Amino acid sequence: MAKSSGGSLLSAIKLDKKAGKSLQYQLYIALRDMILNGSLHGGERLPASRVLAEELSISRTTVISVFDRLTSEGLLESRTGSGSFVKDVFSQQKKLISSLHPPTKTIQTNSADSGKRPMVSRSFLKKASQLPAPVAHSVSQSFSTAIPAIDAFPLPLWARLVAKHSRLPDLTRYNSSKGSAALRHAIASHLHTDRGLVCDAEQVYITSGAHQAFSFLAHLLLDPGDKVWIENPGSRVARNGLLQSEPELIPVPVDDEGINVAAGQQLTRDFRLATVTPSHQQPRGVLLSLPRRLALLEAADQANAWIIEDDYDGELFYNKEPLSTLFSLSQQQRVIHVGTFSKTIFPALRLGYFVVPDHLVESVDKVINSFLPAVPLPVQAAVAEFIENGHFATHIRRSKKLYEERYHAMMHNIDRHLAEYLNPIPTATGFHLLNLFRHDCDEAALTQAASERGILVRPLSNYCAAAVEERGIALGYGCIRPDEFNASCATLADAFRSIIKT
Repeated sequence: MAKSSGGSLLSAIKLDKKAGKSLQYQLYIALRDMILNGSLHGGERLPASRVLAEELSISRTTVISVFDRLTSEGLLESRTGSGSFVKDVFSQQKKLISSLHPPTKTIQTNSADSGKRPMVSRSFLKKASQLPAPVAHSVSQSFSTAIPAIDAFPLPLWARLVAKHSRLPDLTRYNSSKGSAALRHAIASHLHTDRGLVCDAEQVYITSGAHQAFSFLAHLLLDPGDKVWIENPGSRVARNGLLQSEPELIPVPVDDEGINVAAGQQLTRDFRLATVTPSHQQPRGVLLSLPRRLALLEAADQANAWIIEDDYDGELFYNKEPLSTLFSLSQQQRVIHVGTFSKTIFPALRLGYFVVPDHLVESVDKVINSFLPAVPLPVQAAVAEFIENGHFATHIRRSKKLYEERYHAMMHNIDRHLAEYLNPIPTATGFHLLNLFRHDCDEAALTQAASERGILVRPLSNYCAAAVEERGIALGYGCIRPDEFNASCATLADAFRSIIKT
């Protein structure tokens, strides 16, 4: 490909018209990665949309859509009459952080060699943790936030896969706690194509759900008393998994851009770990903005800290593609990515995984068989084939359309029956919605009144490690069919009327 006189040489970009992803998405991922890994430098001019379209043999509309998206994400800037230019996002973010927080002394540690904390907790190898008892989930009720659309899952196909892999003779052997190679390869491929996260199968580890991943990582990375940033309100799964290592939890406020990094640094700059839900904040439902992502990565670099990215339902986005994962953005490789199949397949599967940076693989490999039991091979083999044969991708595509339909049905019926009581926070991922109370209301009393009417709601306080001013309830819409929303919302309105004095 000849170099364009109107911008950078982009010969590294290869688009596959036969791939499962659209050309627009492929071009977006390629340009985004080139910006984030430094192949395209800040201030560098891109070819004109017409020129790039001709060079890649794609439509100009496709190129313009990608440029617009990268501009909206803060990775490009458009200059009238001059074209599109790469923004130097990392140096800009450093300047922003420096302006907010003056330089401080380097954090002192006990490591004799480098003056920095070792990657692995000093007490980790002396511990033998007990796995937490399984948490019993309630039966499917209206507005459950934990149960996906089981009615849309291909159960007959799944049953055949499980039966097939339960009969294979090589499944009688013991399995590594790291997980089967087939499933780890399948997950690595899925993360690359669906989430833009590039990793090798050796960086992937299989767990019995996200809770076990958090518990293991806490023992791996933390000593008792280490400071840990957690979102407030935030994920109970992450918080409960971390508690077994006896850290000092630092609840950090959350707003409409996600975790407030500046507020976290005011609470403590000396933290060892931060846990966040950047793709769909739990429970607020918002997306962690790009400036906040970069600020969080910079704060972790300054503190020599780790970040655990809880991507519990990151595949289930609709309306638009999600931002880059923190794992992909981290130049210093400080992020561990945690995922689960509870929301995309079903909760009873009890299957999750985590992905570590390449430089942490050796440490994890040395100890994982001593600290985690292996997930049954038939389950792993069935999920691997489910992904490899394209069934998982098909199910995700259908689920995203279904959840978007149910989201709009939920919003319509909240407006119809509950507008007097609830102010919903819009979302574009997953199948739960946080609703703030418009008037003073007792969360516990409402939860009880709803339960008496067969309605399951989750009060906002259940997600809080420290008190917050807001009051509200999280409502799930995954397991409700569209024709059921009217009756369920009307029943919830009756519960409100029963406790609010007129």
